[in-house]
Amino acid sequence: MKIITLLPFRNEEHFLKTCLTSVSEITDEIICINDKSTDNSKQVAIELGAKVYDNTEKNEFGSIENQVRESLLNLGREADGTHFIFLDADEALTSNLKFNLSIINDLKPGQSIELLWMAIWKSLKRYKTDNSVWSNNFKDFIYCDDPNESFIEKKFDNPDYKKYDVAWPTHPTRTPSKNKIRHDIEKGAVLHYQFSNWEAFQLKQAWYRCSELIQNDGKKHDEINSKYKITLEESNYLNNFKNIFKTSKIPNNLINDVHQPDLEKIYNQSAWRLNQIQKWFDTFGKEYFQDLDIWHLDKIKKLIK
Repeated sequence: MKIITLLPFRNEEHFLKTCLTSVSEITDEIICINDKSTDNSKQVAIELGAKVYDNTEKNEFGSIENQVRESLLNLGREADGTHFIFLDADEALTSNLKFNLSIINDLKPGQSIELLWMAIWKSLKRYKTDNSVWSNNFKDFIYCDDPNESFIEKKFDNPDYKKYDVAWPTHPTRTPSKNKIRHDIEKGAVLHYQFSNWEAFQLKQAWYRCSELIQNDGKKHDEINSKYKITLEESNYLNNFKNIFKTSKIPNNLINDVHQPDLEKIYNQSAWRLNQIQKWFDTFGKEYFQDLDIWHLDKIKKLIK
């Protein structure tokens, strides 16, 4: 058995240590694709022992997720991996998984493990445990390889398929497996730090809205706003959702060996998104983005002053 962690990143230097050190004790190799980072992400990943390949595709919006996963899977197969851990840079394995490696050993080719995707909420010590869309999510992170399986679906071969349609899933499946085995938090979980700094999260969602508007030729404002509506400040939904504010303390045994990221640096590393939004404003004009739900952010308002 050879376990390889597969990871794409773009400007994630302050998350990478948290992510990569969380897998270091259970993985034999780490393979990353650098998606045109402009910070020190590539150097940080190499210093932490990862093999890093550069994505040379000319696309300022970032690569289609399943295509990147397919590229990583192929690199993992070339490195003779038998089992793969698929993570994003703002994620980390919980400390207890290393004591439950039998769940990986027991996998058969084509099977994957679903673990709780814990939304770390506005701090480093609590996670969402309510009825919102951010809670009780399980995702297939660990996969025993079947060389006949692939991420790429037939629609990629259709020249009429619009690659950047707004309906494209934001978070498609992590593995190509159709046979998923779910394990509870006692066996392990994945910490998702995207929401730990709320300002950085809001800026990321604003960037997504702007990029999708451009990719749809300035159309589909309403669809884009609807798609990201739930990512706005929670107080906007106080009257629409019950029990949406509940969080719980993260059990110590899940994080006692996890290198926690610096919340201030998490926001600072998002500056590239603000810079790119500024360039889009300069190129297309403020009016182009006027109907998007992005103007609640003071830093975006200041871009046009």
